Amino acid sequence: MSQDSVRIIPVPDQEATAVRGSQLRGPFPRHAHRSLVLGMVDSGVRRIHMPQGISDVQPGELFIIPPQRGHRCSSQGNQPHCYRVLCLPPDIAPVLEHLPSPRVVAPDAPQLFERFFQLLPPTPTSLPEREQLVSELLLGIVARCPGSQPPQPCPQPHPGVQRAMHAIAQAPWTEHSLDELAAMACLSKFHFQRLFVDQAGLSPADYQLQCRISRALDMIASGMPLAEAGLACGFADQSHFTRAFRRAVGVPPGRFLRHNPPPSTSKDTSKG
Repeated sequence: MSQDSVRIIPVPDQEATAVRGSQLRGPFPRHAHRSLVLGMVDSGVRRIHMPQGISDVQPGELFIIPPQRGHRCSSQGNQPHCYRVLCLPPDIAPVLEHLPSPRVVAPDAPQLFERFFQLLPPTPTSLPEREQLVSELLLGIVARCPGSQPPQPCPQPHPGVQRAMHAIAQAPWTEHSLDELAAMACLSKFHFQRLFVDQAGLSPADYQLQCRISRALDMIASGMPLAEAGLACGFADQSHFTRAFRRAVGVPPGRFLRHNPPPSTSKDTSKG
């Protein structure tokens, strides 16, 4: 039986990140991405919970998660599923933020998506073809959007909420009370929470946890030991870090590190 894993796949010379998840069950807690996420289910069924409803994405189907859209994911019936995702710049196709469902219906899109992943390392340099594939993918999906106009103009980000989000992201290990964050934004607690969820897709507490996990991933990638990374990001102890990491990423930090060793670790190992 295959072991569950999450692998980061390098996308050279392109503003994108690719991820391959294998034999994952979840459930993954509510979270949001800063990027536009385009994914495909390879086996099993990925269940995506969004404010407008639940969507079951079948093998061979694509899904899109707009940036800063709060959602939860799981496997149908607790059965494992495998998927690949491509994280793209958040402003690459604004119209896709208004899709009524995360499931994508575009006849040629799965084949284009598959071809893109075939061109990732160790395949020789193929930047022009990869860029062309991303363009064709997005154009094909946009052409299938039912009514490409958003229901209403997106509100401008509130500068006070932006300050609070920046403070959390810059030092996610720091504990901020809701009173402190609301005061930072010059808003009442109720108004602050509502605007924060509108802009970040998450509550302040969930946003801070996501920032902690994101910072821990960066530290692990730089070669920092797991225990040090967890403590540096504000987790009380190693077990707290492991639980939160597994819920957010899908695998425990030790297994993630084995499948995604830092470059320096890989070089040192090859010398032996």
